[in-house]
Amino acid sequence: MWRRAFQLPLLGSNQDSSDPESDVLPVTPRGNAIRAAGTIRTAGAVPKIPFTAHPINPRPDRVPPIQAPIRRPARPLVLAALALGTATAGCRGSAVAFGPTPAAAESHASQFFGALAERFTNVERAPKFYRARSKLGRYALTPSKIFDDTTVWSGVGADGSRTLSLEGRFVDGRFLIAPAVSVALPDRLGEQRHLMRLRRLRDGGSEYEWTTSVDHAVGQVRAADMSAVFAATVAAATGRAAEGMRSADVARELRADYRAAFPRTAAALGRLFSVDTVVTTPGTDDAAVLTLRIGLHPDRLQRDFPAFAEYARKYVARSRYRFTLRDPSSGERWLEASAGKNVLTVRLRATRDGRLVPLEGAARPMPDRLALTGEFFTHILLFDVGISDLEAELTPIRAEHERGWLLRFRKEPEWHLPLATRHLIRAPLRRPFQGQGATLRIAVRDGAQTLLGRSSTIVVQESAILRFLGALGFSAMSDFAGKAEAEENRFIAEAFGAMRADAQALLGGLRAGSATR
Repeated sequence: MWRRAFQLPLLGSNQDSSDPESDVLPVTPRGNAIRAAGTIRTAGAVPKIPFTAHPINPRPDRVPPIQAPIRRPARPLVLAALALGTATAGCRGSAVAFGPTPAAAESHASQFFGALAERFTNVERAPKFYRARSKLGRYALTPSKIFDDTTVWSGVGADGSRTLSLEGRFVDGRFLIAPAVSVALPDRLGEQRHLMRLRRLRDGGSEYEWTTSVDHAVGQVRAADMSAVFAATVAAATGRAAEGMRSADVARELRADYRAAFPRTAAALGRLFSVDTVVTTPGTDDAAVLTLRIGLHPDRLQRDFPAFAEYARKYVARSRYRFTLRDPSSGERWLEASAGKNVLTVRLRATRDGRLVPLEGAARPMPDRLALTGEFFTHILLFDVGISDLEAELTPIRAEHERGWLLRFRKEPEWHLPLATRHLIRAPLRRPFQGQGATLRIAVRDGAQTLLGRSSTIVVQESAILRFLGALGFSAMSDFAGKAEAEENRFIAEAFGAMRADAQALLGGLRAGSATR
């Protein structure tokens, strides 16, 4: 009942203006102080993460050259989520949706954002994994180089597969990642389990199967509540438009609500992102189209995150992509996203309560299977490389205690590689998409501890063409490892820390208000 009683405020014209520079969301400190994590911070200030030096976690200005980690640089999924958060996640309704009561929502949001902030705070790796990590990254596409390297793995399976089990937890102001013979599913807030398995498909053969999974305990928020958070985030815009509000007024109220309710988040994310456009177009069936354009500004990072700023300018700003989500039966589009020239654009259509519906045609529930198509291009060293005609089957996961997406890639995309690779055999590029194809699963599953997880499977066939691609990836990731990675970690940690502090302040006030009524 308390959710229905809570209404977004209609703010007056004196709060209509955004910052004149690219519609950056300005932050006006309120002057009051709140206590978070044992520290007094002025509301509106970004909670800072102190850096802790350690031989396995050196200061960013003293990082020795190391080989590339086995991970995608710049964590695109995390940064994309933060970019969208710049436009919408700071709405009051999204915080309220974290639980059925103000007290539950405050606890769940604090746990969720706190666990994510800790994951990126002073990341420290045990010596064995610190050394193994560079080998895993360098030879991910040529795994025969590490298959028999006992310094990399923590175990050998009955089928001869190699395994690396890692446990992560927040200890004494740092997130420590260490290998172990076996690691159980996390059962305490903030703990993480990371499993990697490498299997050679035939003795003496050149085909290997990688299987990875990561599970992160993020508190007691239910999977259904995480869906409600997303719906409330979208409804902050489409709900107003469906009720007849003009597009300019919707954008103005969203910005005003964001500034008032989430000042620290606005300040933290405003160091890289800006909301350039919020356009809503209502229809006749209680739904509206929402178009967001979010700017990327690496130069704003220069003062506090100079290495991360340079990496973003060199790689992120020079990349472009486009993705479309469709119904494979009818061809109807459900979502469009594109990025290029430092602008991320997202276009979707939703009802007044935030349920996604197709961009055209009558509003209807999302089907059980969708098709994701897209393309991606970037510049590495002297080469422009990319893929087009990428296709994946996307299955929404809508179980009672689990929400998420399963993607399966069964069709080889069109590869755009340098002319120098024309003489190389291309058949190995088709191998990951044959048979069951490559998979990626991202989901939230609730239980004693709610787990935010991802898992993937891919088969690679060693060849000259994969060695070339591995070398390109190694170049980009080598630029990222060290200073840029440490600074990106700190940026992400401070952003999630700001979300936690803002949610505590907002929901704590609602809880106190409901207690006095």
